[in-house]
Amino acid sequence: MDKVINMLLFAGVSENEYVSVREEIWEENRKVLTIFSLIIAILFGAIGTLNCFVEVFEGGRAIYFAVCSAAFLTWIHCITIGKKKPVTAQGFIYGLSLFVYGATAVMSYLSPNARAVAFIVALIMIPLLFIDRPLIQIVITVTVVIFYNYFTMMLKPYSVARVDYWNAIAFSVISISAEIFFNKVHLDNVMQNRKLRVLSETDILTGVMNRNRFDKDAEDYAKNPYPMTLILIDAAELYNLRNMDNHMKGEEFLRELAEILANKYHKENVYRISAAEFVVVNRTQPKNYLRMEMTKIQHQQDKNGYHLAVGIVEAGDSKKNYHELLEEAENNKYNDKLIYYADSAHDRRSHT
Repeated sequence: MDKVINMLLFAGVSENEYVSVREEIWEENRKVLTIFSLIIAILFGAIGTLNCFVEVFEGGRAIYFAVCSAAFLTWIHCITIGKKKPVTAQGFIYGLSLFVYGATAVMSYLSPNARAVAFIVALIMIPLLFIDRPLIQIVITVTVVIFYNYFTMMLKPYSVARVDYWNAIAFSVISISAEIFFNKVHLDNVMQNRKLRVLSETDILTGVMNRNRFDKDAEDYAKNPYPMTLILIDAAELYNLRNMDNHMKGEEFLRELAEILANKYHKENVYRISAAEFVVVNRTQPKNYLRMEMTKIQHQQDKNGYHLAVGIVEAGDSKKNYHELLEEAENNKYNDKLIYYADSAHDRRSHT
């Protein structure tokens, strides 16, 4: 019973797994909806236009243009607001789906002697296009079929209505069964893509973000700048640690440092950009506060026998990109090193 409930609610994966890929689901649905809405807009617009000149399809000209308009507005949303906030596309999925169901049902009633081909096609195809909790899709499908069959028996001749009635039930069962299966396939694909993306953006040794993720976020920042402070941390002792007999000590040092930074600033904001360098991007705290915090971390590591060279730069309202800010932080870090090694107590490390 638990497996059935889990399949209906989360397509066979755990709730935590489902929640973890929810944003990817929204984006995947937005992409599908962008294509689907454009196709619907073109198809119904073309049929409506054709019916202005030749009555190829009986009645319902206003319906064609209404669906075309709704689909076109949905497409506009998907490429504008939906692109920035994919979650908003979910409501448009349900809205457009119900609009298409309703339109194809009304078209069927306007041609009472014809079979409900368009409605059956919509009934089968729409649930297969989008990823969602199967239970929601089932409730929508069952509700639509109940209303459709009720009005079919009232508005169509019995000989035709009887066939449409049972076709709607049969194809809804097929649609629901196929929807559960394909939902699981879609969801597995989304989860697999997420795992690959996480692996490609995560530093294997430390668990924080890697250079690939840093470059990706740099591109996003260039498109949409925001106030932030960039901190460059150079594990200056790594060279000495790498040349000690215990090679693993250097890796342990990096892991511990990454854990400290991740706990303080969250690992999504911490990047290991080279063998011994980390970058922290902070959007909430002022530069002076971060300087004080980093000084505490430096002093703690000095007590442990390791020195961290730090360069901090505040973006503010400047138009500099990530890499220009990184270069400025590099200069500040270099000055930090000079001050450190100017102390005669540290001249044994001057070769770094």
